[in-house]
Amino acid sequence: FPRLRCGIGSPPPEEKGSIDFVLGRFRKEEQDLVDKMSDTSVLALKDFINNMSLENLMQKYNGK
Repeated sequence: FPRLRCGIGSPPPEEKGSIDFVLGRFRKEEQDLVDKMSDTSVLALKDFINNMSLENLMQKYNGK
Protein backbone atom coordinates (compact mmCIF):
# COMPACT_ATOMS: atom_id res chain seq x y z
CA PHE A 1 0.00 0.00 0.00
CA PRO A 2 1.23 3.52 -0.69
CA ARG A 3 2.56 5.53 2.24
CA LEU A 4 4.05 8.93 2.85
CA ARG A 5 7.29 8.87 4.80
CA CYS A 6 8.86 12.00 6.23
CA GLY A 7 12.48 11.61 7.29
CA ILE A 8 13.98 13.20 10.37
CA GLY A 9 17.65 12.54 9.66
CA SER A 10 20.15 11.16 12.13
CA PRO A 11 20.58 12.19 15.76
CA PRO A 12 23.37 14.68 16.42
CA PRO A 13 26.48 13.29 18.14
CA GLU A 14 25.50 14.87 21.47
CA GLU A 15 22.12 13.08 21.47
CA LYS A 16 22.23 10.20 23.99
CA GLY A 17 19.51 7.91 22.64
CA SER A 18 17.76 7.57 19.34
CA ILE A 19 14.39 7.05 21.09
CA ASP A 20 14.51 10.54 22.58
CA PHE A 21 15.59 11.94 19.21
CA VAL A 22 12.77 10.26 17.29
CA LEU A 23 10.04 11.00 19.83
CA GLY A 24 11.31 14.39 20.97
CA ARG A 25 10.31 17.84 19.80
CA PHE A 26 12.00 19.54 16.89
CA ARG A 27 14.66 22.10 17.80
CA LYS A 28 14.00 25.78 17.07
CA GLU A 29 16.65 25.85 14.34
CA GLU A 30 14.83 22.99 12.55
CA GLN A 31 11.47 24.76 12.36
CA ASP A 32 11.95 26.08 8.80
CA LEU A 33 12.76 22.55 7.60
CA VAL A 34 9.72 21.13 9.41
CA ASP A 35 7.47 23.75 7.82
CA LYS A 36 8.87 22.98 4.35
CA MET A 37 8.44 19.22 4.93
CA SER A 38 4.81 19.78 5.99
CA ASP A 39 4.07 21.95 2.95
CA THR A 40 5.65 19.42 0.58
CA SER A 41 3.70 16.59 2.24
CA VAL A 42 0.42 18.40 1.64
CA LEU A 43 1.31 18.92 -2.04
CA ALA A 44 2.21 15.24 -2.42
CA LEU A 45 -1.05 14.15 -0.81
CA LYS A 46 -3.04 16.46 -3.09
CA ASP A 47 -1.30 14.95 -6.14
CA PHE A 48 -2.05 11.45 -4.83
CA ILE A 49 -5.72 12.31 -4.27
CA ASN A 50 -5.82 13.70 -7.81
CA ASN A 51 -4.63 10.30 -9.10
CA MET A 52 -1.01 11.08 -9.97
CA SER A 53 0.72 7.75 -10.51
CA LEU A 54 2.98 6.49 -7.74
CA GLU A 55 5.91 6.48 -10.15
CA ASN A 56 5.37 10.16 -10.96
CA LEU A 57 4.86 11.01 -7.29
CA MET A 58 8.15 9.36 -6.36
CA GLN A 59 9.99 11.13 -9.17
CA LYS A 60 8.51 14.47 -8.16
CA TYR A 61 8.93 14.30 -4.37
CA ASN A 62 11.64 11.82 -3.38
CA GLY A 63 14.77 13.58 -2.30
CA LYS A 64 13.13 16.97 -1.66
